[in-house]
Amino acid sequence: MSQTYLQLKMQSNKQLAIALTNSLNDLHEDHMSTIQKLKLGGQRIINYGSCLVPDEYYRSSCRDTFREDERLVFSLSEIYRRNDLTLDMVEIYFRKTLAKLGDEKSNKLVSHIQNLPGKAAKHASTKASKLALSFTIANPMLSRTDFKKNYI
Repeated sequence: MSQTYLQLKMQSNKQLAIALTNSLNDLHEDHMSTIQKLKLGGQRIINYGSCLVPDEYYRSSCRDTFREDERLVFSLSEIYRRNDLTLDMVEIYFRKTLAKLGDEKSNKLVSHIQNLPGKAAKHASTKASKLALSFTIANPMLSRTDFKKNYI
């Protein structure tokens, strides 16, 4: 009895130690993340502090910081303004790619892409016609009684 109790107690202590270790690891990760964010925030404040120094080198750093902030605000407003951001990104990519190719190559590529669905539709309709013909031939054969007795 005491041996079983001791085993259960040891197992319980082991699980408690594992849970404590995991929670301490999570707490450490959270603290490290907070410290990293504080470091980045402090760095940002220092960059804004450069706006107070009259030297041109520091003024350029100040302008760069403000440009980054403007880009961030503009990016966030674009994200919330658009309905489908991914589709817009793909559209912009293809517009730029087609612009790099030039008008002649772009038109050839577009006409080739437009022909592809036609070929696919022709292939699908041919296959559907063949399947319909096969079904029409197979249906009377399968409904015959002697075929069912001999082959099924």
